[in-house]
Amino acid sequence: MNLVEQVLRAIQGHPVNPAEFERCACALLRTRYPGVSAVEGGHDFGRDADIYFPSDDGDPQRLGRLLATIGDPVANLRNGLKRMSQEGLRVDLIVMACLQPVNATKLAKLDKLCHSYGLPAPQVYSRDWFVNELVSEPEWRQRLLGVGGQLELLLERPLDVLEPAAPALTLVGREVELSTLRKLVDDRTDVMLVGVPGVGKTRLATELGDDVLFLQGGEPGQVLDAVVGTRPAAVVVDDAHSRAPDLQVLRRIRVQEQTTFSIIATTWPDQAEDVRTALPSAQVVVIDLLERKNMDVLIRAAGVTGHRARVVVLDQAEGRPGWALALCEVLVNGGGQDIVTGSAHRANVERYLRRVTESPTALDVLACLAALGTLSGETAYQLAPLVGIPPAELTGLLDRLARHGLLDSTPYGWSLQPSLRAPLVARWFFTEPTHRPWDSLVQTFPDHHRALTAAAIAAARTGSALAHQAVRAIAASLLAPGTGEEVDFGLLAQYSTIDEHTARQAVIQALAALSTPRPTHQIGGFHFDPIARSATTLLIRAARQWLLPEAVSALLDLAIGDTRARHSTQEHPLRVLGDLARIIDPDHGTSIQIRERVLTLTLGWLTANPDPAHWTVATKMLATLFSPEVSGTWSDPGDLNTFSYSQGYDTATNLEQLLDLWTQVDNLLTVHPDKVMTVCPPEALCPLIDLVSEWFRLAAGVRFDARELRPEQRQAARAGARRILRTLRPVVRAVPGLAVRAQRVLDNRPTDDQDDNAPIAAFQLDSDLVDLLGGTREPDEDTAGWIEARHLRLDQLAQRITSLGPAAGITRYTDLTHAACLATHSLDGHATLLALRIAPHMTDPAAWVRLANQHRNPALLHAAIQQILKAAPEAVPVEELITHMSDPGLRAAIVSVAVDRSDVDEFTDQVINDLGTADAPLLDRHLRTDSPTDVLHRLLTHPNPAIATAAALEFADAQPYGPTLPDAWKDDWRAAIQDMNVEDMDQHARWKATRVLEHLATNDPDLFEYWFARQLDYQKTREYLRPPEPDGCTELLTHLPREHRERLTRQYAQLLHLPRTHITLLTHLVGHDRDLAERLLDEKVITTEHLLDAVTGQRGIVLEQLGPLLLDRGADPDHIAEHAGVLLGARFGSESFHHKHLLHFFQMLSEKEPGLLPVAEAGCIRQKTLRDKAEEQERRGRVRGV
Repeated sequence: MNLVEQVLRAIQGHPVNPAEFERCACALLRTRYPGVSAVEGGHDFGRDADIYFPSDDGDPQRLGRLLATIGDPVANLRNGLKRMSQEGLRVDLIVMACLQPVNATKLAKLDKLCHSYGLPAPQVYSRDWFVNELVSEPEWRQRLLGVGGQLELLLERPLDVLEPAAPALTLVGREVELSTLRKLVDDRTDVMLVGVPGVGKTRLATELGDDVLFLQGGEPGQVLDAVVGTRPAAVVVDDAHSRAPDLQVLRRIRVQEQTTFSIIATTWPDQAEDVRTALPSAQVVVIDLLERKNMDVLIRAAGVTGHRARVVVLDQAEGRPGWALALCEVLVNGGGQDIVTGSAHRANVERYLRRVTESPTALDVLACLAALGTLSGETAYQLAPLVGIPPAELTGLLDRLARHGLLDSTPYGWSLQPSLRAPLVARWFFTEPTHRPWDSLVQTFPDHHRALTAAAIAAARTGSALAHQAVRAIAASLLAPGTGEEVDFGLLAQYSTIDEHTARQAVIQALAALSTPRPTHQIGGFHFDPIARSATTLLIRAARQWLLPEAVSALLDLAIGDTRARHSTQEHPLRVLGDLARIIDPDHGTSIQIRERVLTLTLGWLTANPDPAHWTVATKMLATLFSPEVSGTWSDPGDLNTFSYSQGYDTATNLEQLLDLWTQVDNLLTVHPDKVMTVCPPEALCPLIDLVSEWFRLAAGVRFDARELRPEQRQAARAGARRILRTLRPVVRAVPGLAVRAQRVLDNRPTDDQDDNAPIAAFQLDSDLVDLLGGTREPDEDTAGWIEARHLRLDQLAQRITSLGPAAGITRYTDLTHAACLATHSLDGHATLLALRIAPHMTDPAAWVRLANQHRNPALLHAAIQQILKAAPEAVPVEELITHMSDPGLRAAIVSVAVDRSDVDEFTDQVINDLGTADAPLLDRHLRTDSPTDVLHRLLTHPNPAIATAAALEFADAQPYGPTLPDAWKDDWRAAIQDMNVEDMDQHARWKATRVLEHLATNDPDLFEYWFARQLDYQKTREYLRPPEPDGCTELLTHLPREHRERLTRQYAQLLHLPRTHITLLTHLVGHDRDLAERLLDEKVITTEHLLDAVTGQRGIVLEQLGPLLLDRGADPDHIAEHAGVLLGARFGSESFHHKHLLHFFQMLSEKEPGLLPVAEAGCIRQKTLRDKAEEQERRGRVRGV
């Protein structure tokens, strides 16, 4: 049994004298606290020793108190603090010495006790520390434990893992490093394990096997005896940066004894150079922070499996297995509140930083940096006087901390690792006793108010009461009344996450901003209101996080008039509330309580404002709340870019509870159904009818995946569908369109429900409406016969409507088409179809035209005008036919009639003369002809360029359909194309314009050049160059003959002084033509800088043609490689993947084009550097899970 094991066994089984342990603790701790002064028993007032000058700040008033116990440290601290408080003793720091092991749970309890008395976290020295000290202190070891003997210098395990608080877990995520390390040990090569503290260097070394031993230090002769006696394959020297003599002794032993073994030295990144000096032949193995997915595996192995618990631990530990396991232990032992609030994490952070930083001043710098967010060089000069060190020394300190891994160094300055910021700010500035007044930062950095406010808010979220008080004082500026322009919604959103009270304050501010009149911005033809967007986002967050009534009501208000599609608009207010109510939580599943609360708020909102607009929103919300479907989406804690999506039906128990809640809706609709229909528009009930269909689908067993539905779910769904339908029947049967909609739901319900002992009564239907909709075809019915019968019924319906006369007929037509919209999902209720059937039966089309104009009915007006022009052109004056050309709702109907005709009569002539630029999309939709007509020629020669262009795009020269262009019209067609302005076209017209330009580039380059030259002329008046529309037309320049490209190049060169938003057109104009490029260079039309731009992102013929020319003209190969390596367009895959691909390209380039060897070499060097940088950034991202 080695000495360490003897000491451990003695502590566990040997009775230890408490007084002797107190004296031992004072003696051993005096090396760390020179001011220790023992207090004799009997009048110690709760402490065992006083500690004068306990910190490095030199404050003579500060006093530490030492408590030493062989029993429970938590009980001892509780009693000691209570007694010292009663006696009025000053306490600034607690040092706890105990022989019991202290795990993370006990450590958290000790922290909480000190915090309750306004003290910082105690400095704890437990069993592991005393074992380490006693094995090297024979006198105290003998006096305290009665253990003598000689210390073994080479151990199979280091002291700090001999008695872990929990069984050691399997090593995760270090397979590559372990394999590399084993190979080096097998080769007897010295190794430096470099990594930040807590990353797992020592843990990794323990996996190397029994013939790898850990050196604990000793006299050189003792070390020699130990090595010769054990013949290890490798000797591990932990924290080698402070043990250079041990490294020298091991190297001398190898030379003297002519033996071979590896020396494995563990060290920190900023100390690696010192260790290399002492061990110059060592191979460096870097131990990075553990990737998040591997940390997740470790956490689950430690017993933490909940989704949110894993997220919290992973976010706080951020790549450090030791931290993660400590937090897991607290969670497993019931300390979840300490983890969620961050109190356990705050203590971990301070202990860690005190260990790895050089001095209290360095820790002060880190705390200030955590509060400021990012520290630039200029800001560092402002910080230096505040922390009391010269600026140059501060910069050096920051660089060392960056090498240490504590800081991230970027071109913008230094920043602390994200997981450390909030806990350190809370601990340093907002935990009594504070280490620095918060106001000292606020006054020194007035320009950093936003960053400091965000830091204080983040500290408040960790549970710091002082931070919460500071934030409340700051909140006055966030919550000041204003138009919204002055509100910082980013900070306000962070403020709303502290607690429910702050969330409510933020919501009130957002509502004030929304209600204040303000101008909107216009971007690309779209109106954009950034204030409304920010305020709405804040409301959504408050609803999701706190389910605040004010936020829910505000979202319901915003849903009024919001016509965006909910399924494709995540921020739609009803989508937000619906997803919240029907969510599947990854930890808790589904909950009926959220639906109940949103239901109560929705009904209250509707009751307060029972108008049609509110009814329309409320019924949509009710349909969502009572849907049996549930779904949820969440990211994988171990990989935040991987998402899980779950969809299905709620449990039978929840469905039954949901139906109990339906009673509130039933009371709303059935107590006074007639009164309801006076304020509730019929279309508002459509979502509730469709809701019945959802319940019937569940009853029928329709499911989302292969999982079978439970019988009790289907039974609850069957009962639910019937109950909801009973509620709706009184209000639905009075509206023909709704009655048809409901009957269709009944017809499509499961067969087994139709044949039970309680059949559901059918609805009385309007026979005319059934004829319009076509009825339902039975599965075994002949399709052709059914279609023929439907057309016959539709004709008969048209005759019945016309037989009523124009006035009554148009009223009946309007009622039927409106009812058809309610009955189906049709946008126009088959209005166009029915109008075309009515037209041939009009006995007085003039009257129908007048009434269609009067009723503003475009479908019927279109049909009636067509009928007049066909049967009785003189019946109605043309002026009357086009009376409502200025009405946007009727203009399309009139124009479509005109452009559908072949000959130009008086009606067509006046309509065509009235056409303007805004009517061009109408021509694209309604101009359909297979032959050249007089109307088409009139449009082609129209004085408005947009109309002429729309007509020109209809011809079949560049597309497989349309009329053939007559020879006599070619000049007119060319004139229209020359004036073509693609920017004003819709998407379909742009597609046709692209086809025409593709045709011109190869078949009529003169016309293409003329058109493109005009586009360049338009650029002269702009502040910057941008590629002409349509997208992709610049690539067609490569198809033009050389003389055309040369003329365009000379014209384009005159614009190259302007900034541009795209790659240069020279790529397509001269990129594949070295001779032309060289001639233009000689004539000084363009420069080598222009040609460098032309090879941007080009790795094909353009680089092969222009690369050698650029080299001949003295261009730097590195600049050419830089431009050619630019990645253009959409990219898929990681950044490092693209740089590997580019590296391969440049490696092959010299073989393909020997003249580009300098470019290839420069490109390889550049891409290797970028690849390594990208891989490092991606690795950091994997540590953080992004």
